Amino acid sequence: MTSHGLRIHRKSEPYSEEIMSSFDTLVMTLEDEIRLYRQLYRSLQSEHELLVTLSMDELKKNNKEREKLMAMAGSLKDARNAVVSDMASYFECDMKDISLTDLISHADDRHRGQLEECRSVLRSLVPAVLEINGKNMSLIDSSVQHTNNSIEFLRDMMAPVHTYEETGHIRKDKSNGRIISKVG
Repeated sequence: MTSHGLRIHRKSEPYSEEIMSSFDTLVMTLEDEIRLYRQLYRSLQSEHELLVTLSMDELKKNNKEREKLMAMAGSLKDARNAVVSDMASYFECDMKDISLTDLISHADDRHRGQLEECRSVLRSLVPAVLEINGKNMSLIDSSVQHTNNSIEFLRDMMAPVHTYEETGHIRKDKSNGRIISKVG
């Protein structure tokens, strides 16, 4: 039986407890990933606010929490890959060729509904996370560029400017490198 070009075997025979358990595990893992992505989205929203207000201590705290979330995301990805690998073996296909859509099309009614719900939520949540992360990266890049420009401006103010005199010798501009303290 094929689905989206994938040949999945054993569709006609009753599902074993093993594959039903794998579907249960996959649903639980996807639900955990959804919860994690929601936390990550909230963390990125908080980061955006902290970047705007320049609250460095809170930003560091937020970053540490997000690092923990990313580590958890890696663990969940590994767990999802393990269960999908088991399912691919059951359906006698290569894991890299199997998609959530394929699994949904071969799931029993209960799991099909649960997997469709997870896919629907993830289809909207993942792009939202990527979008706010992109906005934060742009804000960070802009801040870094502004800081670099400010440092360059101060460096130019403090370092003497060398120009050539009519004689060919280098002349130092005496106004650079000094703080002007007189008004008018």
